[in-house]
Amino acid sequence: MGNLKRSTILLAPLFAAALFLPVPASTNIIHLIDVVPLDQTDYSVSNELVQIRIATTIALKKARVLFPGCSIEVSKTLKTGTESELAELISELSKQADPQREVLVGISRSNFARVAAKASVGTKLEALSVGSATDQLASINDNFFSIASPWISQWRAVKLAIKKAQCREVTGVFDFTDHLSSKFKEAFKQDYPLSRVISFAEYQDLPLSSDCLFMAVNFQKSQGSLSRLLKSDRRISIFGIGDWNYYGSEVRNLVHETRNKKVVVQAPAGWKTNANSRSLQFSKVMKIKLGEDPSPVAAYAHDAILIVAQKLCEMKPLKAASITRFSKLPLLRKYNELASSNNFVSHMHMIDLNGVIQ
Repeated sequence: MGNLKRSTILLAPLFAAALFLPVPASTNIIHLIDVVPLDQTDYSVSNELVQIRIATTIALKKARVLFPGCSIEVSKTLKTGTESELAELISELSKQADPQREVLVGISRSNFARVAAKASVGTKLEALSVGSATDQLASINDNFFSIASPWISQWRAVKLAIKKAQCREVTGVFDFTDHLSSKFKEAFKQDYPLSRVISFAEYQDLPLSSDCLFMAVNFQKSQGSLSRLLKSDRRISIFGIGDWNYYGSEVRNLVHETRNKKVVVQAPAGWKTNANSRSLQFSKVMKIKLGEDPSPVAAYAHDAILIVAQKLCEMKPLKAASITRFSKLPLLRKYNELASSNNFVSHMHMIDLNGVIQ
């Protein structure tokens, strides 16, 4: 793609192939690529792409100040498409890119990140996902990383919240067809061996008596069920997964429209708007541009750009991205370690999505 900037968000299907032009010798390229499902009937994806675009623009300005003698350009490809189309795009890029001067950032969804990692096996292109909670990237492709903590961090936060809620009975609802949801299911069964486990495909037709519900189903699928639960006339605590916070504004709107004080909805998140002074300032700028608070995916995208800019300008691989080197960067989160799964681990918050603590 050279120094050609694609700064417009394209909500159109991916082309069957992409043209990647030679990169000028003095230029470093960050390939920002995110692909969202073609089927948008159940939820809105445009806001997610807008947040990623704005956040990366903010971070790029900071990176150019931090590394003034280092030329950095960003090529943005934010589109709708299928997993197979994404695989073809990443395969083509990874074969043509110069791994010393080019890097891939984006691919926020866990399933799509795994597809992208497989598509570039055998090449040296490094990539940093801005949201994937899978713990399998390193085992698929050691050059693929995620700025998001692995799913087990979400589960630990949820477990602690369940304990604090003093639940009498906990039921787990899982999407048996989804890789990440199945991971949550196995952990739930191990930690709550006597609790009921329900397939999401059957859940909607079953009566529910539990006072606590863990729904490890992405927001795209779960919002209809959540809407019905919010109309319940009994007290219930609902615990979601990190995906719910990627669409935080949609979840909050759904919860607030119901205004049911008997129902508490919480979900884990690797970032919150008031995490620190930098986060507060970032959130203020993002809210002016968005009209609402940013979701964690915006913060992930912001930090990812700074981390890969440092990688390119200091000419060191992501694997060598020690946490101590991050102290030079104005990041929005504190990162504790780089896990063996290639996830950058940070503190996991539990966000109360309806502002009602019982």
